[in-house]
Amino acid sequence: MKLLKLPVCPHCQAVYRYDEVKNMCRYRNIECRHCKKVFTIETRKGKILFFTADILLLVGLNLLLFHFAELHPIGLLLVTLIFFGISLLLVPFTVRFRVYDKYSEKQLRQHNERKQERHKAKS
Repeated sequence: MKLLKLPVCPHCQAVYRYDEVKNMCRYRNIECRHCKKVFTIETRKGKILFFTADILLLVGLNLLLFHFAELHPIGLLLVTLIFFGISLLLVPFTVRFRVYDKYSEKQLRQHNERKQERHKAKS
């Protein structure tokens, strides 16, 4: 399944680990740790598809459990919370990286240099 796999650098094909992707989701542009080229993180499309499928599956599961297993509403709530919690662990697998254009890469490098200069000035 192409949707649920860890993202790779679009330049050098370096695979990023789960924890790295989870932390990267806060930023828009990232520099590759291997090739040092900049790429953009795309999260919206994957999250929308994933959570739509997740919600539909949860509704179906709740209907089945309520009608056929005659599960108490508190039990349904617990099943829903557990299922949703597990699905949140899969979110980093929906992230994709795409190539970033040169102008923006230059802008990002200048921004990082200014940030380092400000950090040195504070020290």
